[in-house]
Amino acid sequence: MASSLRSAHPTQHATDWANSAKTALVALGTGTFHAAIRAMRGVEERRVRQVLHSMNDRQLAAIGIDRAGIPAYAASITTAEQMHL
Repeated sequence: MASSLRSAHPTQHATDWANSAKTALVALGTGTFHAAIRAMRGVEERRVRQVLHSMNDRQLAAIGIDRAGIPAYAASITTAEQMHL
């Protein structure tokens, strides 16, 4: 667990992958592109929730959320990341 706290932002790996895939998917058409983005967002959001659930209550409080707020926080992060694609 300690190593996950020191690693890159949980969404960084998914964002890097999404940026690489973006160019290839555009060639397949916008419908396919948007479907792939939604799928990637779902995977990314699940990963963020997993990381947050692995944190203790003190760590969650340090970033300003509690356990009940994890789903909304994960959705807001991944939505913000999606806006940058």
